[in-house]
Amino acid sequence: MSLKQSHCANHPDRYGHAICMSCRKTLCQECATEWDGIFHCAACLAARRSSSSTRGAGLGLLVVAIASALLFWAGPRLLVWGCTLLQRSVGS
Repeated sequence: MSLKQSHCANHPDRYGHAICMSCRKTLCQECATEWDGIFHCAACLAARRSSSSTRGAGLGLLVVAIASALLFWAGPRLLVWGCTLLQRSVGS
């Protein structure tokens, strides 16, 4: 069965234009949204966007946590090392 013979899942009076690659529903031109070269329905596109933004936020939080831990560990050591160098240069 071709797309022109099938009807939109949301608008039964319209012919199909694309198929959602996630849920396989037939979509009319108004309902089909192309994202990264692939057609999606509104529900599947919203699910993809929320999962990708959640994943990116988790990774960013991990990077910030690691950077903070390194600064808390290295900061005092660098401060002591810098003060020691200053005392040696002033004392000589």
